Amino acid sequence: MALVKVIKGNLSLIAMIFFAGCFFLSSIFAKKILSDESFYQYNLLTTIFSMSFTFCFLGSEQLFLRFGSVTNGRYHVSIDTIKLMLTSNFIFILVCYFFLKGILFEDANKLYFLLVPIYTALFVLTYNLLRVQQKFLLSQAVNNLWKITLLLAVLLWNLVDFYVVSHVLLAFGALIVLLTLYLNRDSLVIDRSKQPKDWVQLFIGFSISLFVLLLINNIDRLMIEKLLSQDDFSNYVYLITLLIMPFSILSSYFGFKEVAFLKVKYNKKVFNNKILKVACLSCVTYFIWFFLLFIFRNLIDVPVELGFFIPCLIIVVFKSSYSLVSSLFGLKASYRQILITNLVTILVIAAIFILLMLFGVSYLYLLYAISFIWVFRFSIYYMQIRKVSEYEV
Repeated sequence: MALVKVIKGNLSLIAMIFFAGCFFLSSIFAKKILSDESFYQYNLLTTIFSMSFTFCFLGSEQLFLRFGSVTNGRYHVSIDTIKLMLTSNFIFILVCYFFLKGILFEDANKLYFLLVPIYTALFVLTYNLLRVQQKFLLSQAVNNLWKITLLLAVLLWNLVDFYVVSHVLLAFGALIVLLTLYLNRDSLVIDRSKQPKDWVQLFIGFSISLFVLLLINNIDRLMIEKLLSQDDFSNYVYLITLLIMPFSILSSYFGFKEVAFLKVKYNKKVFNNKILKVACLSCVTYFIWFFLLFIFRNLIDVPVELGFFIPCLIIVVFKSSYSLVSSLFGLKASYRQILITNLVTILVIAAIFILLMLFGVSYLYLLYAISFIWVFRFSIYYMQIRKVSEYEV
């Protein structure tokens, strides 16, 4: 009975592990069986998804979480918030196409840059609606369905071109999510209430915050794409996918559950204990994970070196811990706090990568640069949330 209770209480985590396994396998199979061109398209697709999940609404989905409220099992949100989200997604699509495709990925096929931001917006909206109602298992399924389509696309590559089959399967996955949103339409109440007066400031703050997060998570990939070769880009994305991505998914799990709890209650001692537990869990599991990858590096063709252990460990521990502090920061931080912390972070990122370009771009230098940024990001956020008073709604 105790085991059944534990399993039921962690079904959403089990779902995340399953989807992470699908993504992990798709990366290995892609490296093993795809042509160089298709493997590049695969890594390009995962990069666009990574950027879109962070910034497809330019931060306006944070207003959806902050200003919405649950009443009698239904989530009430202003129509102005929904309009802002739709407008933001349209702007992001234009940026993807004319900046990412036009400047950074000039030789890549263009359809990913138009459709992936639309699919991602649908996934993110449905995911957020379900998680604020604490439907954690279903929300995780919606948020990660694209990883199964990616695995299937890789496995079907010999029958149909990867670029074609990936588009077909992603469209099918988007239809499933759209149907899920339709079936849960009664859970969302879009009313005519006005957003708080400071919504513009908060939107700007959240937008800058998520833009910074987008930079932290992707600037290393973009630098390699622009300064090195397509093969270097593919191999680097493959490396960090296997080394760090499983823990990025785990950190997302910690953050997405914490938001629902923090909407109701915040206890400093309990919260700090959670941060410590997450850091210790991340450290121990990463130690095991890294050396398993190192032992089997030739079997799965991953270019992992012992020198990568320390910077990747720092990234994993601080990124996982950051997922908790950012949940509280997003709910309670003032516009001034959001603006200052993110502007300072942008300056730090700029300084680090200017130095990196002077010394030369390599995998090891990139990993150390990202690890330092995550330490700084966690520290500046943690200093700000220490000022939040305890509460219970």
